[in-house]
Amino acid sequence: MIMKVVLAARFIPEGAIVTKVTGQKEYKLTSEIKFYGEGAPENVTADKNIRFLVNDGQINIITADKELMWRVEANELRDHIEYERLGMEDDEPGGLA
Repeated sequence: MIMKVVLAARFIPEGAIVTKVTGQKEYKLTSEIKFYGEGAPENVTADKNIRFLVNDGQINIITADKELMWRVEANELRDHIEYERLGMEDDEPGGLA
């Protein structure tokens, strides 16, 4: 079963396919961009509070607090929530749990 979940970008896994909350265009959510070509930087890694939305060679920069729509299988969402819950320290703020 596919679910539509609205979450801040920081809580969506790396590489997930998302849309803007009111949009239809799909983007890949990532925190690292790899460039190829002579003179190009090899990798660009986003700061902690920044994410990239990539689609057809276009790159948009968003804050990690930006809400996005994640279309996800129910089992994958459950696994992600469990992974986040286990990965969080009791005193660490944020996370899904």
